[in-house]
Amino acid sequence: MKDYECPLCGYTFDSAAGDPENGIAPGTALRDLPDGWYCPMCGIGAEEFKGAQKKTSFGVGSIAAMV
Repeated sequence: MKDYECPLCGYTFDSAAGDPENGIAPGTALRDLPDGWYCPMCGIGAEEFKGAQKKTSFGVGSIAAMV
């Protein structure tokens, strides 16, 4: 399942986890959200969400290897 990020506030909708607090079951894809579902943090519509990039952290050794 894919994560989607709100471009306004950065809230991440995780399809695998859903949004149980707002009645969205785990496993619900962004495209299957009901009409009227909005970002629970800022209220922007689901159609505005973008595919989120997985954040990666690098250790000091990784940075040194890249230099």
